[in-house]
Amino acid sequence: MTMLSRFVVEEIEGLFKKHEALNKTKDAIAFLDAPLIYEYGFDKNLDEVFYINRNLKDRIAGATSRDESTPRDVKKRVNEQISLEGARKKGATIINNDGSVEELIDKVDNILSSILEKGETCTVKER
Repeated sequence: MTMLSRFVVEEIEGLFKKHEALNKTKDAIAFLDAPLIYEYGFDKNLDEVFYINRNLKDRIAGATSRDESTPRDVKKRVNEQISLEGARKKGATIINNDGSVEELIDKVDNILSSILEKGETCTVKER
């Protein structure tokens, strides 16, 4: 585990603890945007996992325009993450990010609205 990964893991674990305390006092929903949810076992603490699927070419273009990543860096990170098929086998909800940002937001909004309409609860699971 790299130093950055260790920092991120510690931050996420701290957020789980804060959310757990908040859940004891009122209904709360928390979102975790992290690419290594399965790889670090965070899925065991989550009610739902959403896998945002995007083709490699667009992933590379997005990452290289967002930060100083090279295409090689992006490919390496992608290879460290669970595959689409792996996420599907683990029961993740797959969201295809094959359009505009607005289209992705609409897809996510529709899924979240559906969850909230069903009255499903979202709580942090005990480790």
